[in-house]
Amino acid sequence: MGKPLLRGVPDDPMLFPPLDDGRAVAVALALHVIDLASIDEVSQQYTLSAYILASWVDRRLAWTPSGPDDNLRRYHHGDVWSPTLVVLNATSRPEFYDVAITARPDGTVNYSVRLDATLSANLDLRQFPFDAQTFEVVIHPLRVNAGRVVFVKSDESTWMTNEFRSYSPLASWKLLGMASRLSLVRIPDGAEISEMRFSIRLQRRWEFYLWKLCLPLFLMVCLSWTVFWVDSRDLANQVQIAVTTILTIIAFSLALSFTLPRVPYLTFLDAFFLASYVFVFVAMLELMVVHVAHRSSRERRAARIRRISRWAVPLAYVAIIAALAIGFGL
Repeated sequence: MGKPLLRGVPDDPMLFPPLDDGRAVAVALALHVIDLASIDEVSQQYTLSAYILASWVDRRLAWTPSGPDDNLRRYHHGDVWSPTLVVLNATSRPEFYDVAITARPDGTVNYSVRLDATLSANLDLRQFPFDAQTFEVVIHPLRVNAGRVVFVKSDESTWMTNEFRSYSPLASWKLLGMASRLSLVRIPDGAEISEMRFSIRLQRRWEFYLWKLCLPLFLMVCLSWTVFWVDSRDLANQVQIAVTTILTIIAFSLALSFTLPRVPYLTFLDAFFLASYVFVFVAMLELMVVHVAHRSSRERRAARIRRISRWAVPLAYVAIIAALAIGFGL
């Protein structure tokens, strides 16, 4: 994978920023994402592989071409100055390698470096599994170069490799787009430093959760409503249906718990599960109320409760799920 690029205090003047009349070096940045994987909703981290592309003008490297083929010169890392980039939201030291530096006769320098890093992300999973998330790469110049290096947007696009859409690590996500945002931020010593934020917008593919979680759970809840159509005096069969449904839902939720994010707040899917539990319990409660009414010789009241339950409970369940969807902004 290569070693991180480390740099001490340079002695060679060519390793100092090429300041032009004291003005900061304008470094244009772009990002070419190769892979985005290992998205962990619990730790809110993800793994990124990308190329950082930069360009600037260093008049010290300008030359007069000796012929039509003398229009490009290559340099090794450490031969000439290049910006030291800090990935601010990296959770550990990122790896920089595969450095390529070329210069044009007018002194325009093109620089690329491979970046592999684990980055932190600020995820809001309240709409899970119908959520879209933004994953950012935040880059600063080295702090000591706060007044010597300023970022500008590159003419090159910030993009992802074409194969990205078919990578298996992102089978559960769909790429919506990428963007970059440039700003100046104030650091603790009061100085301002350039900041470039590359944003990757992804939409979760919700079909798996709809067909494998939501629909089976909905059918289980519907199964509990069959007690409303069983003879109200047949308590044994009604209890068997209700208890079997409750146990099935509990086993179902435990079996699929590994697919759900462990966050300290309710997601839409959590609320859907809770509402389903409640309405299965309502079916159990209803059959007990009807049974007690029969034992108290109140058959007419029991029959009335049963008739109302057949339609009121399903309609209330649908209304609650619709209200949850609206409440979670879906």
